[in-house]
Amino acid sequence: MKAGLILLLLLKMAAGPVNTLPPPADFSPGFPGPEWRQAAQKHGVDPLLLYAVAIRESGRNVGKDKVAPWPHALHFNGSRVAFYANSRTEAEQLLNLALPITENVDIGMAQVNWKSHKDKVKQPHDLLDPKTNLEVASRILSEALASTPDKELGVGRYNSWNEQKARRYGREVLILYQAIKDAVKGG
Repeated sequence: MKAGLILLLLLKMAAGPVNTLPPPADFSPGFPGPEWRQAAQKHGVDPLLLYAVAIRESGRNVGKDKVAPWPHALHFNGSRVAFYANSRTEAEQLLNLALPITENVDIGMAQVNWKSHKDKVKQPHDLLDPKTNLEVASRILSEALASTPDKELGVGRYNSWNEQKARRYGREVLILYQAIKDAVKGG
């Protein structure tokens, strides 16, 4: 089973490096626009914190000195190799190939893990829809934050409930969050 996933990963990597591309046509990563605010506020999460999580999870160069969350990002089996599909169709094709082998797939801008959160959507492909991905991510982040009064640990539990991993992740996201807040203040 794992051999097939390894083959899939090798084939995708053999396709060559992904160049800096503009965001796909089906989503504008517009700095926390209405879709970010709606998803975050529904679950009592700061939209800028949600954006920081998405940048940490799927941030990709989209122009000179610009990074944005990528709606068609995929991660398989916790590997360090991320795939930035150029379209939803391409991402769906990769999912179709991988899912018979593993359910441990992180999907979309906020890299929602299908295996852990499949109760939150009908099918994994739903998580390639940016609005759905943000909605589910906001819910997960809200639940993680509510689990502890320690903000660093709470943010980190979005990614892992292992305390050491959670703290490392939480620190990284909170540094991004502060930088985003400072940028917003500065105009």
